[in-house]
Amino acid sequence: MHEEYGLTIIQVTHLLEEAALAERVVVMERGKVILDGSPEMILKDIERLRELKLALPEPLQLAARLRDAGVPISSASLTIEAIVEELVH
Repeated sequence: MHEEYGLTIIQVTHLLEEAALAERVVVMERGKVILDGSPEMILKDIERLRELKLALPEPLQLAARLRDAGVPISSASLTIEAIVEELVH
């Protein structure tokens, strides 16, 4: 929408599943920005997300388990569809 109409939408959510679909993610704690970047950058640091006591979306948990098992899943795969796409190719 920004490129086509010059509009920016700011969505506030506690659901990382929704944040994974954004162009930019800002994580705040007690009114202060603690993480700021692309969903891929923010959501790839699973340990940091756990430290912040954020509930990990199921796709992130699945991708982490697959990586731990030796399956090469990109940290950019943030949805079930993206994980399946990697597995079949």
